[in-house]
Amino acid sequence: MKEMNQKVDEVLNCDVVTVGIGAAGMTAAVKAAKDGAKVVGIDRAQDFTEMNNVYSTAALAVETEDEKKYPNYMTVGEAFRYVWEKNNYQANGRFTLNALRATGKAIDLLKDGGVTFIPTYTDAKPGDDITKRTGNIYKESGPKRAAQFQKIVDQAGVKQLWSTKVIKILNNDHEVTGVIAQKEDGKLVQVNAKGGVIICGGGFLHNDQMIQRYYGIPKVYGYANAFVDGSGIKLAQ
Repeated sequence: MKEMNQKVDEVLNCDVVTVGIGAAGMTAAVKAAKDGAKVVGIDRAQDFTEMNNVYSTAALAVETEDEKKYPNYMTVGEAFRYVWEKNNYQANGRFTLNALRATGKAIDLLKDGGVTFIPTYTDAKPGDDITKRTGNIYKESGPKRAAQFQKIVDQAGVKQLWSTKVIKILNNDHEVTGVIAQKEDGKLVQVNAKGGVIICGGGFLHNDQMIQRYYGIPKVYGYANAFVDGSGIKLAQ
């Protein structure tokens, strides 16, 4: 069924919308833009300085182009078995495998964009821990790393709507056609996306109820982004 038109203050047209411009959203938006798509990224944060991934220490990445230059790099299969066994076979196997396959490509994209890393794997041995064989420690942190991320999305030509919350997914006969989002000043913008919407805001570290439900513990302390509250998951539902 076609949805009723909602009065909006602005209309944008693109190929792909990413809901969230954090670690996943930035990677998805930049990759889509490099593949020729016109991309709009939307995030509730004011800029990259409010993102969790500008304060994290390192990224686990499997089979980056640089890692494969060294004899003892960890394969996707090895990494999957490690995660699978350490989680007592309770992790979502298909999701875990797909995520691990994407990690190396994501780090390669960041490196190509100028983000600097300190590798831990150059002198790794076959029996070393996963963090030794796959570690990519960020060289810069905070505002400096945020500036690197900002440069990557700008160079890719991704239009960014910061301090903006997606409040509705639009669809026409069960086909997703875009989103309606609310800016900080209360104005509504409709973004039509003929290629689809990628929801990249699935974090819920600041939602105590979801933490208790899915992790069975009272609280998890996150980094900077207070908007990691499960709203992306609820939006998709």
